[in-house]
Amino acid sequence: MTQQLLKALEPIWKQQGYQAMTPIQEELYQPIKEGKNIVATSPTGTGKTLAYLWPLLEEIQPQKGLQLLIIAPSQELVSQLGDVVNLWATPLNLKGQILLGGANFKRQVDALKAKPEIIIATPGRLNELAEKSSKLKFHLVKTIVFDEADYLMNPEHRQSMAKITKRLMRDVQKIWISATLNDTLRQIAQKEGELIQPEQTHHDLAIKHQYVLTPNRKKSDALRRLAHIDGMKGMVFFDQVHELEKTAAKLVHHGIPVAALHSDLSKQERELAMRLIHSGQVTFLLTTDVAARGLDIGDLPFIIHFNKPRTSDSYLHRSGRTGRSGKKGQVISLVNEQELKDLQDLLQSEGIALEAQALYEGQIEGADQVRRKKKNKTKHKHRKNKGKKRSKKQRKNKKG
Repeated sequence: MTQQLLKALEPIWKQQGYQAMTPIQEELYQPIKEGKNIVATSPTGTGKTLAYLWPLLEEIQPQKGLQLLIIAPSQELVSQLGDVVNLWATPLNLKGQILLGGANFKRQVDALKAKPEIIIATPGRLNELAEKSSKLKFHLVKTIVFDEADYLMNPEHRQSMAKITKRLMRDVQKIWISATLNDTLRQIAQKEGELIQPEQTHHDLAIKHQYVLTPNRKKSDALRRLAHIDGMKGMVFFDQVHELEKTAAKLVHHGIPVAALHSDLSKQERELAMRLIHSGQVTFLLTTDVAARGLDIGDLPFIIHFNKPRTSDSYLHRSGRTGRSGKKGQVISLVNEQELKDLQDLLQSEGIALEAQALYEGQIEGADQVRRKKKNKTKHKHRKNKGKKRSKKQRKNKKG
């Protein structure tokens, strides 16, 4: 960072507890400042947002209109990015504006009159505003960032992305940011930009990867038991919304505070869920892959896979929500025997070995350790019963 930028942002740097830049932040800084098109990947929780934001903030001029466009796939991620952008942009006299579906359309159009230098938006709402309002000055945009690019560049979203990029000048800088590298991003890197992948293993993130063998019908019960572990606060991932809702109802019935986050909920319901988990009022946030994309929830010690992830990318995206900022994290997969084999096959190429765990007397411990404890308990009980029988015999003999 330049001395000028460092001086302006130093109070926030200290307040946020930063000590040094992460590998992705160091490697992206100069290429982004030079205006290069970049495809960058780094595991979840390594500081990718600030990796692109810091160098871009240096290039933005106050009161010169829209210069930076950040696209993200979900309303929650847009809101989260908006908070981060404004935290760092405000000391530089820059404004960030979020645009997302579900919010009041007219109010968002009115907010654009303030001419924010940075816009953070979901693709759908951005295209809608572009078609119905002339307030968005796309020709001024110098840089566009695709956050969670592996998802945004999927075939189902490609048309929406193409609509956005067609509105921009040809020489606009493009940055694709993702936790994982898929074939689409590889192709983009070959055609349009430089690929940056700092060396960093998933084990660097202080995350323990574990599993608990659980029959399908017992998964809700296992989740209920996990809720009673000391310090439990976790995000629980599901494949299907109906199973998520069914499990949430069971947990609430047992007095366990939970929140749900998925695409079928209204904007207000989703905002409430985020407030509840951020404030620590709930034990679990039950969610899906799509709804939780890119979410950063501070101090989240547990990630639980209620349903086995279908791909290694999905596993890494989910698991990266814990173990952030040097803190320890636990990832627990609730799997039956077949799911365990499938998951181990998936993770072999990632160098992740799963530890066997079991639930016992309100704690989660190594499966072997639990087996030994149960064995010792059975032996102790057997001796106790034997002693009782012997003392009964002795009393009878005395009477005789």
